[in-house]
Amino acid sequence: ILGRNMIFGVLDEAQRQKLVVGAHKQLFGKGERIFRQGEEGGALYVVVDGEADVYVESDGHSTRVNVVRSGECLGEISLLTGEKLSATVVATKDAEVVLIPRERVADVLRESPELVEKLSEILALRRLETEVILAESQTQRSRNVVPKSQEEYANDFLNKIKDFFSV
Repeated sequence: ILGRNMIFGVLDEAQRQKLVVGAHKQLFGKGERIFRQGEEGGALYVVVDGEADVYVESDGHSTRVNVVRSGECLGEISLLTGEKLSATVVATKDAEVVLIPRERVADVLRESPELVEKLSEILALRRLETEVILAESQTQRSRNVVPKSQEEYANDFLNKIKDFFSV
């Protein structure tokens, strides 16, 4: 299941196996909050089974920006940059989620620092997708605000990941 995900797609099989060591499974019932925007994130959440809605609170409005299903992950931006979680996630069906601790990811990045650039590009794409959805859904948002480009987000994430993991 890990190989189908964009984040895990940049890893080889040995690196994916290192991440699985120390991971643990958690079950969430329909309607249960998996995590809340603004909380500290210390793990990568991989949805093994089930489905969840992703909401972003902005300007006092909650906007659904994504639906995650089996094989998709959550919390990657917080995990890789140290930022607080950028969304609230609620299970819409019973969900089985595997949590991969930050320490496992740190070990893989220290052993393979070339992954940092690839991961920063993926994070930039995810952030850009969210920004576009938020901009479209919030009609009160000023038309003068221009979202950052994917390259700008990628460079920002590259620097944050390098700083956070000292690579």
